[in-house]
Amino acid sequence: MPEKLRKVKKIKSFLLRNSLVSLTEAYNFRNKSCSEKEEKVRILLPVALTLHALSFCPSKVFTEQEHRKINSLLNYIIKKGDGKLSYNYYTGNSKSSKEVFFPDDLDDTSFCLSALLRFDKEIDERFFLKIINLEVKPGGPYNTWYVSKREKDNRWQDIDPIVNANLLYMISLYGVRLKSSEKYLLGCLKKGMFNSPYYPYSIIFILFLSRFANKSKNDKFTAVLVKELLKYKYTKLEPMEKIFYLLASVYLGVSIEQENIDEVLFWQNSDGSFPPLPFRFNMQQSTKRKAFTGSSVITSALVLELLLLTIDQTKKIIPSYSMFDKKASRLIEKSRKIIAKELSVNGINRKEHDALISPGSYKILDFFFKTALCLRESLTRSQQIELMKLSIAVFFLWSGYTVIDELIDKQLSIAAIPRVNTLIRIGWSYLCRIVDFRKIKKEINKAFLDCDDVYLWEIERMRFNPEKLDFDFKKILTYRYIEKRMQPFLISISFIPQILELSKKKGVEVYRFFKAKMIIDQFNDDAHDWEDDWKAGRMTYVLYRLFKQSGSASKNGKDKNIFYKSFWSSVIDEVIKICEKEYKIARSAVRRLKLNEREFYFNELLEKAYKPIRQASKEKNRAEKFIQSL
Repeated sequence: MPEKLRKVKKIKSFLLRNSLVSLTEAYNFRNKSCSEKEEKVRILLPVALTLHALSFCPSKVFTEQEHRKINSLLNYIIKKGDGKLSYNYYTGNSKSSKEVFFPDDLDDTSFCLSALLRFDKEIDERFFLKIINLEVKPGGPYNTWYVSKREKDNRWQDIDPIVNANLLYMISLYGVRLKSSEKYLLGCLKKGMFNSPYYPYSIIFILFLSRFANKSKNDKFTAVLVKELLKYKYTKLEPMEKIFYLLASVYLGVSIEQENIDEVLFWQNSDGSFPPLPFRFNMQQSTKRKAFTGSSVITSALVLELLLLTIDQTKKIIPSYSMFDKKASRLIEKSRKIIAKELSVNGINRKEHDALISPGSYKILDFFFKTALCLRESLTRSQQIELMKLSIAVFFLWSGYTVIDELIDKQLSIAAIPRVNTLIRIGWSYLCRIVDFRKIKKEINKAFLDCDDVYLWEIERMRFNPEKLDFDFKKILTYRYIEKRMQPFLISISFIPQILELSKKKGVEVYRFFKAKMIIDQFNDDAHDWEDDWKAGRMTYVLYRLFKQSGSASKNGKDKNIFYKSFWSSVIDEVIKICEKEYKIARSAVRRLKLNEREFYFNELLEKAYKPIRQASKEKNRAEKFIQSL
């Protein structure tokens, strides 16, 4: 079992071993170091945060006994809010609550309801009517305390950005948007105005909004949050701030250094718990002497959430920005400068550049460096130089063959052919400069000749007239045909393990993985675009099968309804079967690479390719109902 999974199991066991009584206990501390214990208090926060963290575990990992414990915690939360629709900082029978009065507050209510919603528990819709009394204006922002607006004591009339951010996340779990609150919080974020009287660390504001942005897929918030998060100097943060920083990074898709995760895991105790760290100000103390509330349960719950979001166990969140961004960005920038210089030297101006080279071509650089850094986390200078040559070579080759595709699709005129030759020539020259090029020069030459043959055949014959269709297409439209088309890129990929000095066995697995992924991508594109291909006269394997299944081309080529029936009744099953076979090949290749936590990068690439095929399988039932109505 990977080390991170063992850590997860220990934390989960620690949280579930504790009784409800101990889960609601927290400590007040005189200082942030938590070196001095002051007193125990009974609060709901540890229960709510524990449930929130456990909700990221797949239900199948819990035993029957653990399910019972989780249900008892959920029932505890439900019982505490029963009838009131709101929650108090202290538990009802707490000694602290008898010594000092606090009304119910929106923050603890948001924590508790978030935990329930994460476990798909229903919440009383009257809650939304109750919070209307807390609105500063319709739709928010909201006051913190559940008290009448007629209350003269100003301490119950505060508007806390962090409390509002917590509410926004909870509401997003319910599927509701609060546009006025969003506007208010975005303004606070841009102005840097998010300090709180209840929290010692302002970075928790970033965390709460990051959860909201991730859940609601709000790109406007994400962009501003990433910019704000990166202003924090990680090495200068206190321990609890570091946990908040890493959690926010995962939700926002910002890269995380493995050493930072390891640092947090180093704090773990032998029983699976993590030390108590300050989470909130102690609300009972006077302002003359600040104290902080925290507990091992709170810290452990937050770390559990972090670990579950950074391993391929839940598949709920996969970072969109790779963990290798920082290491790759410098090499990518250098490569882009070299590319710009080569284009200029070869007489390709900015206008031609925009016409010939799609913005997506630059993703090739990103892909090559991240793949290399995933296979080997540190690179020597010579390896960096060789990888730069390889990435630049593939960039130009990819761009050249993309232009050929556009020529075949009649998106560009035949006048672009000289520029195609220029792009491929530059790519070939960079490929020749790689150290190990001579060892497989024959294989590369054959790969490019095969690829050229395929493209020439496409230019000459892929345009078809349904009434004069030649069914000899099957001789060409096979796996081997697709592999020939991809061969220059697959050969280039095989250079990566050689440059990194990996074993031959690992090199084979890398090749197998990317070959399978590219076949899935190709079949996915062909299945998705068959109508466009049919109208444009582009023959693909999927379209060939459609014609074959539909019978006479002259009779059925113009009958779209029969094509629909053939596609959903049989052809899509063929495509799914092919893709499932390749998916298994790719997954087994990843397992054999034994990358442990770094597997997530390959899994992300594979899942992204396979997801549309899986969706197509689900859509088949709906399509069959549609076909019956035709």
